[in-house]
Amino acid sequence: MVSSVGRFIKTFEKNDIKILEEMGFQVDIATNTVLNDNDSLNELHNLVNNIEFPRRPFSLKTISATSKLLKLLKRNDYYAIHVHTPVAAFITRLVVLLYKKKKMKIIYTCHGFHFNRNSSLLNWMLYYPIEYLMSFVTDLIITINQEDYEIAKKFKAKNVELIAGVGIDLNRINSNQVNGDELRNALGYVNDFIIITIGELSKRKNQKVIFEALSLLNSKNIRYILIGSGSEYLNLKKLATKLNISDQIVFCGELQKDDVYKLINIADIGAIPSKIEGLGLAGLECLACGKPLIGSGYQGISEYLKDGLTGFICKNNPETYAYRIKELVENKTLIQTMKPNCIQMATKFDISQSDKQMRKIYNSILGDTGCCVKL
Repeated sequence: MVSSVGRFIKTFEKNDIKILEEMGFQVDIATNTVLNDNDSLNELHNLVNNIEFPRRPFSLKTISATSKLLKLLKRNDYYAIHVHTPVAAFITRLVVLLYKKKKMKIIYTCHGFHFNRNSSLLNWMLYYPIEYLMSFVTDLIITINQEDYEIAKKFKAKNVELIAGVGIDLNRINSNQVNGDELRNALGYVNDFIIITIGELSKRKNQKVIFEALSLLNSKNIRYILIGSGSEYLNLKKLATKLNISDQIVFCGELQKDDVYKLINIADIGAIPSKIEGLGLAGLECLACGKPLIGSGYQGISEYLKDGLTGFICKNNPETYAYRIKELVENKTLIQTMKPNCIQMATKFDISQSDKQMRKIYNSILGDTGCCVKL
């Protein structure tokens, strides 16, 4: 199991590892994580190989990562590799070409191509050729939204599948339902209209467009809660000051999942304004709590953000976000009307669904080892 970021495997791939182990496989991990005693990857009891993947495919670090991966493959003679995240997927498949072991199975889960209908020409020029060429050495590409699925079908992988993401844990979300009014009182947000976003603070996640929308509304009773950390934290703080909305912005940093779900309960709506998003579990978690969304509607977000039913599509337009926020502030009945649609939509993405799909896929692509897993 290969990923550029160790946190990705901790968060999203534990269930896939469990399935593979039930099939009888030993699963090793390659990622840019140096374990400490408290690292949650230790809970998986797998051999973790620290490989520092670069952020971009063409970098001096690519040479080092390629060398380390090649040694790892030769040392362990793996039967199959399951790759995640674009750069790690590129480097790993490049190494497989160098390794020249024809029987090795290569599975690539695309959690959102870095090019889509709304991407820049630069992204298409950089990432499309890489994904296309590497598909020649890929046995299976797994996609998590319809747009990426249609693109992947035009590539040269032997098989392409579409699944409902890695799944959200509806049981855990429901077990963390709290009295929103009581928590609002405790936090001092009694009369505020609350918008919440969960995710990395980055240009790709595009939280700044909500900041711009709030500045257009000039309403001090609207509060925007951001859960997560990232490279854009300082820039967003500066932007809030520049737009004179600092008092409306709450940066929570990284939180435990159960605390995230509790905070979603006090929100009126969720926001998912990403420019690139394979699916966006954070948006689905808001829907599971009955919270309508305002969002870009780009890529995977369009799978569940249905305009007028589970929220509103605003693309990347601050004026549209401002208009829809104002509409929802003034019409709380509309939020209540959307609530059952939101909850119903979220059920389609429960982890039980993705578990069933992955078991079927693994049996199909890896079943000829003699290993099997109960479906």
